[in-house]
Amino acid sequence: MARLLRDPSARRARDAGNGGGHPPGRLWRDERDVVLRDAGAADLRDALSSIADRAGRESQILERLLAPLGVPARAWSGELIRRFGSLGGVVDATSAAIARASSVEAAELILAHRALLEHSLRDRAAERAINASGAELRDYLVATMGDARTERLRVLYLDAGNRLLGTEEFTQGSPTSVQVAPRTILKRAFEFQAVGVILVHNHPGGDSRASPSDIRFTRAVASAGAALGIALHDHLIVAGGTCTSLRAAGAFQ
Repeated sequence: MARLLRDPSARRARDAGNGGGHPPGRLWRDERDVVLRDAGAADLRDALSSIADRAGRESQILERLLAPLGVPARAWSGELIRRFGSLGGVVDATSAAIARASSVEAAELILAHRALLEHSLRDRAAERAINASGAELRDYLVATMGDARTERLRVLYLDAGNRLLGTEEFTQGSPTSVQVAPRTILKRAFEFQAVGVILVHNHPGGDSRASPSDIRFTRAVASAGAALGIALHDHLIVAGGTCTSLRAAGAFQ
């Protein structure tokens, strides 16, 4: 904590012991001014202000969404943002968790809008052949997985023209990992009659860089798929607003 010296004589005595300079991280006051020596404090204030501004904007968006439910909309929106950390966190929460922080009606309304968003983005991404590096696909993945609080694996199954046949999501495991065998993924590929797949998983911690286990898993699926005539087009990692390609990062080699 910063220390405040109110007595100018005490300041002069301290200066004398430090060669006349102010030690870093101290707040000094005399009859003329106050000098904040720790620049980190200003950065912290700016960061906290930015977080508060974002929370306020997201709370207003949620309040407008819940407005048809009447007077409690403002209180509910503030509580939901506080509890889940962001608008994305609210949208990704379960119905039961949302209802505990607001009401069953609010949970149903939020989940209905989530379904509408997901279908809209998915339809946009699937209008043409799927491109793992395309903006439409990445927008869809960031919107639907970027703020997820637990790690999950989503698999996109493609036909010979790279059109989307279906998706499968696996959430088994812990909040920071998903345990899925390559054979489980490839078995579903046969059921979809797919000849290509794209793997997608999220990192709740916000770092989209691949871990060694991510790379090992990618290579295992690619190798097993190649033996069965099923191509692994890419493995994408979503974290917050970013989406990283393991193929582009050289992880397939």
